[in-house]
Amino acid sequence: MVKILILTADNMELVEKHLSRMDVLVHSHGKRNEGILDISPKGIDKWSGLQKLGIKEMEYVSYGNDANDITMFKHADYAGMIGENSQLSPYSSEQLPLSEDIEKDIVK
Repeated sequence: MVKILILTADNMELVEKHLSRMDVLVHSHGKRNEGILDISPKGIDKWSGLQKLGIKEMEYVSYGNDANDITMFKHADYAGMIGENSQLSPYSSEQLPLSEDIEKDIVK
């Protein structure tokens, strides 16, 4: 397993409570009231994936928008947060407003 997303449940809080007792990482995507749970095994995240590709700390630029980007942001030379996320913000070099032209804004 690399990742599971739970998009809906009758009682998402109860699901999250049970998951907290397991040996997995759980990120709650709460922006815009999405209510999505992002579940992955411990040690399997975007930073570990970059390491498997031979990418070293501080040798890359990253962009992301949610808590599952934290490990990638922590080790990046530059980390651009797209939109707003209070969990990701402390690890961001810059915040870019989410817009229809976000790809063009990143290139700039």
